[in-house]
Amino acid sequence: MALIVEEGTGLETAESYASVATLDAYFTSARGASSAYSSLLGASTATKEALLRWATRSADTLWSYDGEPLTTTQALRFPRTGVYDLDGRERPSGVLPLPLVQGVCEIALALFTDAARLDDQETGLSALAVGPIKLAFERLDRPAALPRAALQLLSQVGTSRDPGARSVFWLERA
Repeated sequence: MALIVEEGTGLETAESYASVATLDAYFTSARGASSAYSSLLGASTATKEALLRWATRSADTLWSYDGEPLTTTQALRFPRTGVYDLDGRERPSGVLPLPLVQGVCEIALALFTDAARLDDQETGLSALAVGPIKLAFERLDRPAALPRAALQLLSQVGTSRDPGARSVFWLERA
């Protein structure tokens, strides 16, 4: 099934903030042709569409956006009204903010290059006992799934729901 891209009208069936063409253009023009990007650019259309769906869901789940949804029936959290840029100017409600679209592209790249790390549930310290104190790290002790570039871009349209606030480890008496 073809990817349904939000066009700024509040589609009820939208799946992504970025199209495959946008993803390709972003990494071709903005990032050049280094190995990580060329691998993504060479991926199949179906793979890119799946990555963009996943990246959009990640952005919508991990971020609280400024403003209010444009419609009550839209599938995604954008488009929105009452969103301002870094200089305090109101963004047009029928246009997706470029930092949002680019942030989704950055997340898609991270998912493509780090999928094994993101899906790996066996890394990290499971337990360490020293005398009566026992440390046990959660599986989420690895770096956040969102890359720094995506975090910087998305911070222009909202705030993190603070995934870093989760407990990284806990202490328990042996």
